[in-house]
Amino acid sequence: MAAADKLRDESMQYQAAKRDLLKWKLILTGTVTAFGLGFTQSTVPHAHLALCVVPLIALYCDLLIRDYDLRIAIKGFFVVHNAVDGYADYERFINSAPISPLKWWTFSDVAIFWMSLLHCVFVAAVGASYITANYITDNLDYDNLLWLALPVTAIINAVFIIAVQVVFKQKHRAMHRAARKG
Repeated sequence: MAAADKLRDESMQYQAAKRDLLKWKLILTGTVTAFGLGFTQSTVPHAHLALCVVPLIALYCDLLIRDYDLRIAIKGFFVVHNAVDGYADYERFINSAPISPLKWWTFSDVAIFWMSLLHCVFVAAVGASYITANYITDNLDYDNLLWLALPVTAIINAVFIIAVQVVFKQKHRAMHRAARKG
């Protein structure tokens, strides 16, 4: 097997793994959300605390997906600098296109980054609305204060999700700048 074919196969495997992760991210966050909101016939006390895991699932999937994205980009960088037969022209085209290489993947960014932040906003809003409703009715007790875990974990995970996105963009831009310099 030629080096170019091996690199292509590895990139295809990373892309397949990325698609699977996106699928599992959707399935897991949906399932945990349904359980936490009581859409199932659960008699588990404090099942709403399961919602705290939703942003963590999104963060974990985002970390792995961005790792795959960088591995794929590194292979493209290698192809350009080593003139691998058949693929270097494509990579040079991507790097010299009139629009930013990062804007080619806008829809992917929406599916990964913005949906993860939306999970965090949703979980924080559920917790905050429950606490606010019980505060207004002077019904705050220990069980109701457990709902505070939702906005706290959502905010913490949102910070990490934003950090992952910023680091990814920095590394991706650095690779494209290096590819343009040759």
